[in-house]
Amino acid sequence: INNIEIVEIKKINKDKIFDTLSIFYGQSIFDVNEKEIGKILADFVLIKNFEVKRNYPNKIKFIINESKFIGILIKNKKKYFLTDNEKIYLFNEDLNEKGLPIIYGKNAQKYFKAFNISLKKNKFDINLIKNYYFFQSNRWDLILNNDLIIKFPITNMNEAIKLINKL
Repeated sequence: INNIEIVEIKKINKDKIFDTLSIFYGQSIFDVNEKEIGKILADFVLIKNFEVKRNYPNKIKFIINESKFIGILIKNKKKYFLTDNEKIYLFNEDLNEKGLPIIYGKNAQKYFKAFNISLKKNKFDINLIKNYYFFQSNRWDLILNNDLIIKFPITNMNEAIKLINKL
């Protein structure tokens, strides 16, 4: 291998990935093991998955799918991006996507995905949400873009979402 190409990344520093994958230079294109590459790329939180294409005789191409940011998580008084693969990434203003909701609450990232799936499944427009608040009693509050507050019960979440949609 004397040529490595990396495509479809916007958020991740391409130079850092090149430096990490440079260990493959000089190896046979047939010796590249995807499990080994997966272990190497696991350090990059924003990599959701990847594909390896071998272009004979000496080029390897990495197609990398990045995680999407689904919210800004406040944890221990610090900001993090919460990704669609449930990982957190230290907040960086340069990567900030406008309109991301803010998620508050101890261990909120553990319960956020299930709550968000319930909202989507019951056709609640998540684009209306400005902030999510998680409480240790396993209850959620939402603050909408128009500053309306919705306080969800601990039980019967799906019924509550349906009722809110009617209102």
